[in-house]
Amino acid sequence: TLPISSKQKAGLYFDLERRVLNSVRNYLDITGNKYFLEHDGWVCTKQINQKELIKHIKNFTGFDIQLDSEVLY
Repeated sequence: TLPISSKQKAGLYFDLERRVLNSVRNYLDITGNKYFLEHDGWVCTKQINQKELIKHIKNFTGFDIQLDSEVLY
């Protein structure tokens, strides 16, 4: 086996991150929550049900994740 290059690692990380963000976007669309996607996160107009979103991401990607959130006024 050959070692993975830094470029390959970055590409893989980007792809995995994109899969999670796509599942978040899908969840927000389903729940009718307007949003703005950022590099590794998002801002949305309504507070989300984090347990429901984590379950949706698990079903969509197979990944177990943790979320950090902040309420902006």
